[in-house]
Amino acid sequence: GVTTPEMEINRLKACINAIQPNKVQVNTVTRPPAEGFAEPVPQKQLQTITKKLYKKAEVIADYSNVHKQSAQ
Repeated sequence: GVTTPEMEINRLKACINAIQPNKVQVNTVTRPPAEGFAEPVPQKQLQTITKKLYKKAEVIADYSNVHKQSAQ
């Protein structure tokens, strides 16, 4: 079957709601990853996803250094 990003968010949300953690920290890759296909989630998109996930979710990604090392 086809899996959409929205389906994945909903599955993750269901798991989080079942666990009821004190908080959820959401992150993305910010340095050049080992896998060439991995890209950082844009900050605005990550914030939108975070709001959908859980009332006590927060973005912890440090966007100040996103891929700055790739020029080396």
